[in-house]
Amino acid sequence: QRQMCIRDRNVMVRFKEEGDYLVISPEGDKKKLKKYFTDSKIPSDKRGEIPLVASGNEVLWVVGYRTGEGARITSSTKKLLKMEIKRK
Repeated sequence: QRQMCIRDRNVMVRFKEEGDYLVISPEGDKKKLKKYFTDSKIPSDKRGEIPLVASGNEVLWVVGYRTGEGARITSSTKKLLKMEIKRK
């Protein structure tokens, strides 16, 4: 269960796509999702099964792993989206 700040964006739950990236710092530094998976030692055969919360190609939450900086709650946050993803 996570709470995220979503700045008037269309958000969807989906699986990885070509061009996906995470914003990894408050300064806006980006990391390709493929590199994040490799650096995090997530087995390649599991990567396609991990749900993502994304806006376009920006991954806001790698479910079960980390939240991108693009969805961090800050002192200027005005709206929250609370999500809970359950596996069957």
